[in-house]
Amino acid sequence: MKKFALGIGCILISICSTSCLAASTIVSVAQVSEYPRPGKVSSYPPGLLFEVCTSGAVFRAFGEGSPSRAEKGVLEKSALKDFRTVLEKEWLAPLRAECKARGIIVDAASIRIKAASGEFDCSRYNEGEALKGFESKIWSLELKEVKIVDPRIHGSCK
Repeated sequence: MKKFALGIGCILISICSTSCLAASTIVSVAQVSEYPRPGKVSSYPPGLLFEVCTSGAVFRAFGEGSPSRAEKGVLEKSALKDFRTVLEKEWLAPLRAECKARGIIVDAASIRIKAASGEFDCSRYNEGEALKGFESKIWSLELKEVKIVDPRIHGSCK
């Protein structure tokens, strides 16, 4: 019986070494397109714009106008630690307050931000300073081991 239990334990450990230890998401930013108007192309196509995983893996679209083109890279351990330290208080708290004050315009494009502290939407219409600052910080993060990827396949920490 003891050998059987040990054997089952080894099997479970080998299975979990790849699937059970998958990284989880620290923060993700997805874009929701504006309501389509006849004859007009969307200025903000829908898609995942940015995601940081607990492993340090980062998915980042080339910009808000092109979530169909993206890169995947890695934050160094010290940069990941710094990112986690400032994310909530310095990046998300001001953005959440600004987005709440401005409200959501139903027909306008928006971004949906998910983090440990919760999920919220922010309208792209008449963008405020906190949203511009947040996006500037996203696009300026220094990544290592950068590869151009297909966002339909990549971009998930799972």
